[in-house]
Amino acid sequence: MVEVSIIVPAYNAEKFIQQTIDSLLNQSFKNCEFVFVNDGSEDNTLKILEENKNKDARIVIVNTDNLGISHARNAGIEEAKGKYILFLDADDILISDALEVMISAIKENKADVVIGKYITFSNANSLVFPKDEVLNSVVLDKFEMQKLLSECKKIENHVWGKLFKKTIFNNFRFNDNYRIWEDVKEMYKVIDLCSIGVLLNKTIVMYRVNELSLSKQLSIEKINEFCIAQANKADFYLTAYPELARYHCESMFQCAAEVVTRRLEKKVDYYKHFLKTYKKVTTRSGFKNKIKYFIIKYKFLNRLLLKTK
Repeated sequence: MVEVSIIVPAYNAEKFIQQTIDSLLNQSFKNCEFVFVNDGSEDNTLKILEENKNKDARIVIVNTDNLGISHARNAGIEEAKGKYILFLDADDILISDALEVMISAIKENKADVVIGKYITFSNANSLVFPKDEVLNSVVLDKFEMQKLLSECKKIENHVWGKLFKKTIFNNFRFNDNYRIWEDVKEMYKVIDLCSIGVLLNKTIVMYRVNELSLSKQLSIEKINEFCIAQANKADFYLTAYPELARYHCESMFQCAAEVVTRRLEKKVDYYKHFLKTYKKVTTRSGFKNKIKYFIIKYKFLNRLLLKTK
C-alpha cells in the first residue's frame, strides 16, 4: 500500500515543473505516489508530466478544467491512495530526505501533522541546498499549534510542505470558491482538525519566489480579500480561542496599514467591517496593540509618513 501521496496542483508550470518532479523522484523514501493535478494548463505542462509518467509509474496525472488551486487540491485528495498527504507547489523543490524524516516523525509521535521549515530562492538564483542540519523536534497540542499560527511564527499560513494524516481530510475539503489568499482562509481550519503536531527544525521545502510577482502591487480586489481573510481568522480566534486573539493583532495591523498608506479606505469594500473586527481583537490585547489600532483608525499613520517625506 502507498504510504504517502504528494499532491501537486499545476497550472502553466512548464518552466519549472521538471525541477519539482526531479526533487520528488529523488526522494530517499520510495513508498509514495506523486499526484499531479493539471489545472487546465495551456502550455506544455501536461506533456512534461506524461513524459515523466512513462519513466516512473508512481506519477499520477489528474486533468481538470482551470478551476483554481483549491479545486485542484480537492481533486488530488480524492485521487490520493496514501495514508499521509503532503501538498507542494509546482515550482518548488522538496529536499531529498524530507519524506523520510517527516514519516519517521509522524509515526514516532502518533501525530496528525508534521511541520518543517522552508527556505526561499528566486528564479535568478542557482539552487543552493541547505547544509546538514541538527535534527530536533517539538511535539505540540492543538492549542500550541494555533498559538504559533496566530502569531505566524514557526507555523505559517500555507498548507504546502506539511505532512498530514489523510484522515484529517475525511470530512474537510478546501473551498473551491477561494482563489485569492486561499491558504490564509483555510490553514487555521486545517490545523484545528489536528490534535497532535510535530514541529521539525529541518528544511523541508525550497520555495521559489517569483521575482515578477514581487514587483507587482496588490490590486484592490486582493487587498479586499486579504481583509476578509484576516477578519474571518480573527473571528475564529475570538470564538474558539479568545485567549489567542491578541496574537493575531500584528497580522491585522499589517493588513490595515496596506489599506491606509495607499489611501484605499473608501475603495476596499470590506474595510469598515475589518476595522470593527480589528477593534474587538485589540480589546483582548495589550496597550501597544491598542495604540497601533488607534494609529490606524484615526489615520495618524498617513500623517507620520507624510512628515518623513
